[in-house]
Amino acid sequence: MVSDASITALSGRDIARKVGDGELSAEAVTEAFLDHIAAVDGPVAAWQYLGADSARRAARALDASPDKGLLAGIPVGVKDVIDTSDMPTGYGSKVYEGTQPVWDAPCVALTRAAGGIILGVAQTVGAAINPEWQILSGHLAFLVVLLFKPRGLFPRAVD
Repeated sequence: MVSDASITALSGRDIARKVGDGELSAEAVTEAFLDHIAAVDGPVAAWQYLGADSARRAARALDASPDKGLLAGIPVGVKDVIDTSDMPTGYGSKVYEGTQPVWDAPCVALTRAAGGIILGVAQTVGAAINPEWQILSGHLAFLVVLLFKPRGLFPRAVD
């Protein structure tokens, strides 16, 4: 059995390869990252919404599928300005808090189709702009991915 710490230390490329080859289950990867988030996210509060149950369902479905996809089992968090059909999207605003889209944004749909596991929705500032009304670094990024660092889990925007 592989430990949670050794799973969370893997790169995204290694996770996709190991899940794709059947060396590691998407469910084990998902559980390792959910456990890690539970252990370290309290003071950080990086997650607006953590969809643990839907992530587990997606991981089990991926494990049962013969076609794992290019992002096989890679855990992903989406920024709170990107619609997900199964998680609330508040756009970083009290006005939209609790809004439940009925669709996935194209980038979320493509991520799911490629075997990525959406863990939840990451915090953002209102409309993803700072007080000077400049677009935040990474706003044009379509996903927040989890960097796998031994000292913790850090969101990083991918352009």
